[in-house]
Amino acid sequence: PRVSPDFVYPGEVYDKVISKVPEYRILVPRWSVESFDLPSFIEEQIRVESARFKVARLLNQLYPNWSVFMLHIQSSDVIQHTYWHYIDPSHPLYKRETWSNIARFYESIDRHMAELTEELKPDRVIIVSDHGFGPSYREVNLNLYLKKIGFLKTNKTLYSALIEDFLRRYDRWNLVKRTVVKVLGHNAARKWRQKRSGQILSLIDWEKTKCFVTASIHYASVFWNPKYREKDEIDEFYKEVSNLKDNDRVVTKKVYSKEELYGESPKGFPPDFVVEPTEGYVFQQNLFALGIFRDYRPGLEDTGGHDRKGIIVIYPRVKHPGKADIIDVTPTVLDLLKLPIPEQIDGKSLIKK
Repeated sequence: PRVSPDFVYPGEVYDKVISKVPEYRILVPRWSVESFDLPSFIEEQIRVESARFKVARLLNQLYPNWSVFMLHIQSSDVIQHTYWHYIDPSHPLYKRETWSNIARFYESIDRHMAELTEELKPDRVIIVSDHGFGPSYREVNLNLYLKKIGFLKTNKTLYSALIEDFLRRYDRWNLVKRTVVKVLGHNAARKWRQKRSGQILSLIDWEKTKCFVTASIHYASVFWNPKYREKDEIDEFYKEVSNLKDNDRVVTKKVYSKEELYGESPKGFPPDFVVEPTEGYVFQQNLFALGIFRDYRPGLEDTGGHDRKGIIVIYPRVKHPGKADIIDVTPTVLDLLKLPIPEQIDGKSLIKK
């Protein structure tokens, strides 16, 4: 997103803080790795977060009487998606000398954190990740599998999508994509992909389709047609998706129902099912592809994906019950502030009484 006066709230923050840090950006996106060598890309991520910490210090000067001070670091996510094969020692492509280059980013964050906490002098510091990370080796086009087993029907084929999938599989250096982006620009290329996604949806025969997948950051969100809610059809879906194999390896770790995740009467329009992949696999929503499975290409596509096991660090230490979950962070912060925890809130305080 752009950084402009109408982007910031309250408005005075832009004039008194953001405008004083002209190098401030939200992030350097992953696709820009094609424009940088690795050392330059890491250096760019360091600059992005250095500016973010500079903004944090200015915010502290503008609003010194805060109760909770929160800083979000985004670039670690970008780096881990892009270069997981150089971060994870168990990855076949891991190189210690390359990791040493990437480690400069984390060392920079450590220094900034030390300086900021020294300046803020907080009573408590909480470091939390909204998810963990793991390897992404193979893509699973789950819509294509649903089409194969008769759960999804289409009116016709979108051949441009098949051509794109062919290029992803066989254009090993991404030459076509780089040329298109260079000629049209990143924004035009992104808009074309968004338009293409709309075209795919229009080619589905919704009357005869039982369910459809939208990708949700490596997991699969499955939306079910109310017309086909017979128990035997749902049981068949569970059986087929739970036992989907890539050669001899099952690619599905677990299928969650809407009720398991969101309760008996969830608000809004959550997916009817969420499918968690086995480590190393990523669910995608591609419908027109040359195959259900495809290898990811290190250096050209993400080799790191989200994992449910994240981290939480609380300092000074507190007595805690042992196991923690992301939904426990909010009640823990409320507890530390000696504020009541609403009954309807998910999670529990990690502070043992």
